[in-house]
Amino acid sequence: MSDPHVTIPDESPIVTYTVGGTPDDSFIIPFAFFEDTDIKVYNGDDLVDAADYVVAGDAGTSGGYEGGTVTLDTPVSNTTITIVRDVPIERTTDFPNSGPFNITALNTQLDKVFAILQQISNIGLAVTFPLTDPEGLTTVLPSVADRGGKAVVFDEDGNVDVAERSEVGAVPEDGVDTINIVDEAVTNAKLADMAANTLKGNATASSAAPADIAVAASRIVGRGSSGNIAGLTAGAGMAIGASDIKQLGTRRSLCKLTKVSTNLSLDPYDGNIIWIGGLAYTLTAGSHLLSPSGLSNSTTYYIYAYIDTGVVTLMASATGYTAGADGVRVKSDATTTHTLVGMARTSGAAAWVDSATQRFVRSWFNDSGAHIQNVFSTDRTTTSTSGAELNSEIRCEFLSWSGDKVRASYNGSMTGGTAGQENSTRIAYNGTVASPNSFVLTATTKQLAQCSNIKSDFTEGYNYATVFGVVSSNTGTWYGTGQLDVMVGR
Repeated sequence: MSDPHVTIPDESPIVTYTVGGTPDDSFIIPFAFFEDTDIKVYNGDDLVDAADYVVAGDAGTSGGYEGGTVTLDTPVSNTTITIVRDVPIERTTDFPNSGPFNITALNTQLDKVFAILQQISNIGLAVTFPLTDPEGLTTVLPSVADRGGKAVVFDEDGNVDVAERSEVGAVPEDGVDTINIVDEAVTNAKLADMAANTLKGNATASSAAPADIAVAASRIVGRGSSGNIAGLTAGAGMAIGASDIKQLGTRRSLCKLTKVSTNLSLDPYDGNIIWIGGLAYTLTAGSHLLSPSGLSNSTTYYIYAYIDTGVVTLMASATGYTAGADGVRVKSDATTTHTLVGMARTSGAAAWVDSATQRFVRSWFNDSGAHIQNVFSTDRTTTSTSGAELNSEIRCEFLSWSGDKVRASYNGSMTGGTAGQENSTRIAYNGTVASPNSFVLTATTKQLAQCSNIKSDFTEGYNYATVFGVVSSNTGTWYGTGQLDVMVGR
């Protein structure tokens, strides 16, 4: 029986992986493609030369592949890897007016049409006007000569135009453009006339002239985005510079939870700010640790950050989280004091674990997903005709957030006890088979044992992937060094 023809489901032809400090060279292609040359790889914003990586499509379909793997020649770290399907917009097959009709070729051509349509749908990344706008609006920018060095603006009718940057109050990277400050009463001399350790302004909403405000050791009072008075807390000797102001422009916490030695550590990541109870606090690398002391064995915990005597402190709790009033995920029974920063699980000895076979630390902020890998240490056998786990040593254990997508693939070899015996290799999650049957007619010589699966409806928390074997009769043997790979990410 021939393999089924590849299909093009409703899916994005782009996937991005965030690689942390641990080098990685293997990345899953979660969408269909036709030729190795259809796959383009970007390291950050740079296109990777096709000679510097290998594309391997998943077996089991004709006319193309329903997924696969990209393997870089050189492992990378602290970057993003983006994989894109880029099918050439061309027609390579012509059909005769009469005679035999090549259905397989027609299917492939139609699949490529829909694949190209998915690529074109990425025009959604462009800036567009609402369909409800009036007709006749100008949407074309002036020529290079007319728009060079200027800012894009919209006139009173909503047409696209350009203007001198000084006319729109452009803010350069190295400071604030004062050209549009109209109130000349706020002079530099007045701003400079300040007492030591003070700021100029008003502690509450007021139209009165600004006055000196004393700066407390750990808190500056200022106006929040909704007009309320909010505190920006950062510890004694606080200084706010241009980079700090940029961080405070959004309530996105700039940190990441990882395992460092025997502890969990919340450290700065692309900044050093975390929001707790509507206030922004600064983080110091290596200073916010959580020991597993006193915690239960083999238990999954949510990790929260809170303030203890002015210091960002971590705690583990079985209590779940909810969305706070400002959108920040918070502890469900302490919504104004505890911010969710991650999830972690203890080992059977009540220790934090984050290894190649057990990814038990996940960050809520700047999470890079998880790659889990395990192998058989020796040959494994089964006589089960309904399906059984070949051995628990192959399990790839992980924590998953709600909405994570998990892709698992097994590559190895197997044999049957007698000629004509059918063996099947299957992916299972949490003891339940998920992948379709992959029967192979075997002799007493080695045959490939391969299967893969993508699943996204996991319960948040602890999960594992494993390998099941099925035989039609007698005993099936799966050889040692068979490898299970699992990728987990949002």
